[in-house]
Amino acid sequence: MATVESATPANDLTGVKNRRGKIKSLWNKNKELIQEWGEMSSLHGIPHVASSTTTKAWIIWLIIFFACLIAFLVLFMRILIDYLEYPTVISFEFLMDRFLPNKSKKTPGGGVQNPTLTTLEIPPTKRNIPWVEKYRPRSMKDVLSQNEVVKVLQNCITGSDLPNMMLYGPPGTGKTSVAIAACRELFPTPEAFADRVLELNASDERGIAVVRTKIKNFARRAVSCHTNKCGGPKIALKIIILDESDAMTSFAQAALRRTMEKESKTTRFFMICNYISKIIDPLTSRCAKFRFIPLPVDLQRTKLGYIIEKEGMNIEDDSVNAILEITQGDLRRSITLLQSLSFHKKTITRNHVYELTAYVDDNIIVEYFEFCKKGGTKEIMEYTKTFLRHGFSTHQVMVQLCDYLLSPGNEIDSIAKARVLARLGNIEHFLIQGSDEHICLLNLGGIIFDAWEGKTIIY
Repeated sequence: MATVESATPANDLTGVKNRRGKIKSLWNKNKELIQEWGEMSSLHGIPHVASSTTTKAWIIWLIIFFACLIAFLVLFMRILIDYLEYPTVISFEFLMDRFLPNKSKKTPGGGVQNPTLTTLEIPPTKRNIPWVEKYRPRSMKDVLSQNEVVKVLQNCITGSDLPNMMLYGPPGTGKTSVAIAACRELFPTPEAFADRVLELNASDERGIAVVRTKIKNFARRAVSCHTNKCGGPKIALKIIILDESDAMTSFAQAALRRTMEKESKTTRFFMICNYISKIIDPLTSRCAKFRFIPLPVDLQRTKLGYIIEKEGMNIEDDSVNAILEITQGDLRRSITLLQSLSFHKKTITRNHVYELTAYVDDNIIVEYFEFCKKGGTKEIMEYTKTFLRHGFSTHQVMVQLCDYLLSPGNEIDSIAKARVLARLGNIEHFLIQGSDEHICLLNLGGIIFDAWEGKTIIY
């Protein structure tokens, strides 16, 4: 018995040593692999732990790693708790009368009402839609100005033949609004409008493939909403609205000509563009052309006043005049600018309009022009640096300078004015192509100086 008892501790010690040897051997085999993983790891602190050369540095970085891990977990739990405790916007409460007798309500006949559903009352929110769409004309009578095209379309609505139409003119004058308003009256119900009207923006879909697929397939297909239905279409035609059609390629326009001829019995085209010169002659000859003119200032002011009253804005009359001066007959731009200004809680002044549109005060334009007339090269260079530090846009300065030179009130020599205007277009072209604003403004100042000195300007 004594011999067995003395042998047992020795066997246990040998087993422990064997296990330690195996663990040490396994660690030595995988040590390099673990160290390589630690150095390449993206976990915060692990690369420092793996690359530590002393035990002290290894312990410090390990403590930092676990401290950061604990801080992350604490912050994560706080965010999760705040998210779960955030009050719900809508709450539903089901009241089962058979289980909740205290809250039950009996009908006059003695029976029990059905389970009720109650919701938390939420005030209706204001629709955040662009004001351009919100105040777009819904019918022909709401269209401002453009009396000629309105009369033609009203006659078509009452029974006259509807031709293919070419609506062209400056942006923001109501071309798209007139086309959509006419279609809404010709096809009163949403079903009829969706069945009979195809609206495409040709600036995005301008290739020949669009003409061969979307346009041709729509023009050929049979309609499902007929004129004999109550509230149905007023004419037995389909309408394709091609907005920004001057952006279509010449091949697409040529393909469209054939479709316009072949499907003339069932389809009409409303082509909308800014520049009719970019439309090929075979298309323009097949359309009734209507030119849209910039809206008169009085009509624009009336429309803006209506919007201001509806939206409850606090804006000075002088600020409205500034908007009209900047937009120059573009009602869409005026309404968009007015919506941008609506975020001001205080009274909107002319300075607010100038800051939002990067418009340069007219007095500054005159000051720049007069200085360049009299200043030398060094003076113009220093003045230009100071001028640009105020954040003025070079392109905006050129546009306003052109308006100033063409205004009838100034007393500027006609020859010198013509020299500046002839060169102004080239400078604008360089600026649009990506030239530096500082160089373009220096060039403009030198042109003004040379024009009034009577020097020859190289174009």
